[in-house]
Amino acid sequence: MTEKTAHVHWHGQGKDGQGAISTATGALRDYPYGFASRFEDDRTGTNPEEILGAAHAACFTMAFSFACAAAGLTTSHAHTVASVRLVKRGDGFVIDRIALTLQAEIADIDDARFQELAQTAKRDCPVSRALAGVAEITLEATLVQPHANFETPAQVVADPGLSKQEKVEKLDELEQDARQLATASAEGMGGGEPTNLHEVLDAKDALGLPAAYALVLTDLRARAQLGTPDAGLTNAIAALDSLAHAELAPA
Repeated sequence: MTEKTAHVHWHGQGKDGQGAISTATGALRDYPYGFASRFEDDRTGTNPEEILGAAHAACFTMAFSFACAAAGLTTSHAHTVASVRLVKRGDGFVIDRIALTLQAEIADIDDARFQELAQTAKRDCPVSRALAGVAEITLEATLVQPHANFETPAQVVADPGLSKQEKVEKLDELEQDARQLATASAEGMGGGEPTNLHEVLDAKDALGLPAAYALVLTDLRARAQLGTPDAGLTNAIAALDSLAHAELAPA
């Protein structure tokens, strides 16, 4: 049996109040939240819905990975987004939907078996069970066909079996991993491992995708994953993505 603990300190009244969230592990330490970060567009703080989404995505993804391992399958990577919807109902609010989106790269599996494992993980993971009162929990699961394992970003660029779009997507994944490692190392959690971020950005330059586009796109997508993105953020991602891919198009 395990029991985890989180703490919240709140001061002030109603809309003018402000809270601070901390977890026993220190992953969150006095992290702010309040009315503006929950109901408005203040991104300097967090909110219960995105924390709930993170918990659900983490639990589901771990359950899915364990299910694959039990079936003798190797999960190269799995990426889950959880979008949690809060709606007004009567005099209060209710979470009426959680939409899970999974992309996973697994060898030697067909889509039917993949969908079965994903749906079972959604049904049986402890957080899904704890959220049984939510009216709608959906899952969109996509099986990504595995490509070769790349030791360096330059190998991605040089691979003749990948389209330009596939190369960009693979480099996006490598960039996200490198930035997460850099952040963890800066906070003393990464063991001091060096990152290859400069190599990834150089590889994107080699493809013709300006590093500035890549940098801003990565930031916008990270913000979008914090919760259900508003129309402005979604439109900004789409517009910049279109500009980036216009740069990639053959003349």
